[in-house]
Amino acid sequence: MFWVFVVIRDFVRRSSTWLGVMMALVRFIVIKFGTSMKFQKCSKPIFGFFVICGSFILSFGLSFIYYFRYDIVEKGVWQPKEYCTDISLTSKYTIYTQKRSDLYTANNELFGRTYMFVNGVVSKIIPCVLLPILTFILVLELRRAEAIRKTSNFTKRISSEKTTGLVIFMAVLFFIVELPIGISWVFQVSYTDFGFLYLATYVNHLCNSIFIINATSHCIICFLMSTQYRVTVATILWLSTDRTTSANSNQMSRLGSSQFDFIHFNSNFSDFSRFSVDFQFFAAIFGAVLISLHLFILTRKGMMTSSVFTILIGVAVFDLVVLVETIITSANDNLFFEREGTDWYGLNF
Repeated sequence: MFWVFVVIRDFVRRSSTWLGVMMALVRFIVIKFGTSMKFQKCSKPIFGFFVICGSFILSFGLSFIYYFRYDIVEKGVWQPKEYCTDISLTSKYTIYTQKRSDLYTANNELFGRTYMFVNGVVSKIIPCVLLPILTFILVLELRRAEAIRKTSNFTKRISSEKTTGLVIFMAVLFFIVELPIGISWVFQVSYTDFGFLYLATYVNHLCNSIFIINATSHCIICFLMSTQYRVTVATILWLSTDRTTSANSNQMSRLGSSQFDFIHFNSNFSDFSRFSVDFQFFAAIFGAVLISLHLFILTRKGMMTSSVFTILIGVAVFDLVVLVETIITSANDNLFFEREGTDWYGLNF
């Protein structure tokens, strides 16, 4: 089951990242070509669902191949020690472990290396190249709208500008979270020594923690940057829509293994792993609750007005799946490392 959860995480993380890219791209198309009948459909909520389906299909294909990276094989037989009192000493259980599949190790790991490179580029590098470009273009559009508003003596920011600001902020967060992992994935094709794999996994742990914080913050970001979101929240809470809108309308503004002291590094790494897993567990519980509320708000009728908010529903669903997977896997004491020993099992070989 552990490997299934790993594949699920790979699938939903990639889908979520590409939805962030598509959200920025759709917003640019709507702003730049919104007057054209051909592109007006891009702003419709139904278009957002097509984007989600496209991201799902793209990500599923890569994750399906990723599933066959390991084979589950028998490693031995486990028997309880003499001091074990909660289980019969005659009990025997088969121990299973993961082994690199023949598909990924054949021909000097040609297929495995090629897949890791392609997966890193498609899942992380390309989105992290497109995100700053789209963000820069959207910022230019915001400045242009600001200049037009000043020349026309119109001081109130229109709803479309606030939506663009929200998309920009979300795109920046996706870039910060995904770029380090993408770089480590691509370099694993060339650097396969033990030291680099330790470092790559360290980066992966750190970015997973940041991802949870980022996913949890989406609800707060939408509340602060979208009047429509706040109005929907007010409606749900049976508050005065006008009063809530008025009160919040102004809120916007190369490493070899010889370079490592492995005994010392492994000790520090295990300590960091324990802390990281514990943090991810408790943060994921809080985040899952908040994202569930966020998803409930996004699916209200008042929010179903544009493709951007529809795509945000897809992002929220994928984020929620990641957090639930984190809760389930982190709850297993032996998931990432053996707590009573020194063997740590989280390396991304």
